[in-house]
Amino acid sequence: MANKAQIIKGFLEGFVLEVLSKEPLFTHEIIERLDTMGYKNLSEGTIYPLMLRLEAQSFIVYTKVPNPLGPMKKRYEITKDGFEELANIKAIWAEFRTISDDILGGK
Repeated sequence: MANKAQIIKGFLEGFVLEVLSKEPLFTHEIIERLDTMGYKNLSEGTIYPLMLRLEAQSFIVYTKVPNPLGPMKKRYEITKDGFEELANIKAIWAEFRTISDDILGGK
């Protein structure tokens, strides 16, 4: 049986870049946005390593923002390289969707 969670997790990078393409967000806001869009039960343990990878690849940057309740918070935004990566992900998705529709009979 296919593991739905693993299949969806493979698209998480694109999902995060997509929500950041709209506006800068804090990590908890990214999780909330994805939850409202249908990506349920995304944990901080999953999102934080991804944010570090995206930052290391120069796809996102962050600004530290004061937090009255504790340490500074990071507000993430997508970079020019991140927009290019998002376009690549969307192109790959379109190709994958066409192939899967042809093979699995989606159309």
